[in-house]
Formats: sequence, structure tokens, C-alpha cells
Amino acid sequence: MSVRETVHHLAEANVVAASMIIAAAGKDGCTFDWSWLYPNREWIDRMRYADLPIEPALRLVEALNQQIANIIQVNPKVLDHTITLFDTPGGDTYTMTIAAIMRQEVDHAGEHLGDHV
Repeated sequence: MSVRETVHHLAEANVVAASMIIAAAGKDGCTFDWSWLYPNREWIDRMRYADLPIEPALRLVEALNQQIANIIQVNPKVLDHTITLFDTPGGDTYTMTIAAIMRQEVDHAGEHLGDHV
């Protein structure tokens, strides 16, 4: 992916992760279906990420991160809340804590950003 595509891919990942975190913070043990998302080359092209400006995506990530930080700051116990996820149609589910989702997103960003250093 190009740098521009990577920015949009990571912004998209943050939107999905923030949705999971908000769901789990609001209802410990809930279920979240994100099987609709498969960000391969075809998805990146269909979303036309190469043509989009990056500034709105960067502002979105900043705002989402602040919102999640605020939720956790006022109730740190939510870091241990769990959510059951499924990411493949008809596939198995798995459970993660909010803390694990956050760690996964940091690692995900690091992997992609390392591609462009």
C-alpha cells in the first residue's frame, strides 16, 4: 500500500476498533460482527483510498483516540471488559478484552508504519 492508502487503512481500522471498544465498554460480554470487512487490495481500490486526502482521516483518528481515552480515563475497569468477535462469515468467534484490542491496534499500526520508514 502507498503511504496515503496506509493512512486510510489505519483510520478504517481505528473506526472498527473504536466501535468494538465502545460496544464492550457499554456492555461487557457483547458480540460484534465485523465479517463485512476484508481490507485486501480489492477493498482498498474499491474504497479509492489512493485518491482521498489524508487530513480528514488523521483528524478522525485523533478524535477517536481521544474519545476512547476519555471513556477509559473515567472508568479504567472497562479495560477488562470482553467482547466476542467474529470476522469471517460462518467462522469461529473469539473473545478479546478492550486492553487486548488496543494492543492489537498499536501493533497493527506499527507493522504498517514500519513498511514506510
